[in-house]
Amino acid sequence: MALSSNGVVSIGKKEDLMEKKPLIRLVVSDLDGTLLDKKGRLPSFVHSAIQSLQQKGGIGFTFISGRPPLPFLRGIIKELELTMPFGAANGGGDI
Repeated sequence: MALSSNGVVSIGKKEDLMEKKPLIRLVVSDLDGTLLDKKGRLPSFVHSAIQSLQQKGGIGFTFISGRPPLPFLRGIIKELELTMPFGAANGGGDI
């Protein structure tokens, strides 16, 4: 990325942008009211979408939540087979 003298930002050659690498490399989401249903469960379509991101798209996934890290969040991590760090306790419990 470069800034020209007239203030225009150039992000590179078109050929560079057309590589097969995803432009999005990481998705971070909240849990409550976003990924979880009203009963606090992870719907199967959300689970499938996250697995697809990770396996087929090569895109990392993690979450941040206001919840404390144990035991509920550990269950979500296990269920989704997450390997990336996550945030808990409103950011006070990054793991």
